[in-house]
Amino acid sequence: MPDQPLLSVVIITRNESHNLPRLLESVRGVADDIVVFDSGSEDDTASLAKQAGARVFDCQWQGWSATKNKANAEAKGAWTLSFGCR
Repeated sequence: MPDQPLLSVVIITRNESHNLPRLLESVRGVADDIVVFDSGSEDDTASLAKQAGARVFDCQWQGWSATKNKANAEAKGAWTLSFGCR
């Protein structure tokens, strides 16, 4: 797996600009791939995630299981660490 990231961090968000920077900082240097699935934030959650280098997806909230499964499917790493900030 020469080009595959080892660890993906997947984060489901909605209006989490007050928490997201701390979370992103805590995984810096550990995560090889950061995926943020944002379900309708009205604050600057998505832009903060993009500024931190995350791959950001706008998604419609479909409940925890369905949304988490869609988000985890975007992970490129051999391992996935999943957070929900919603």
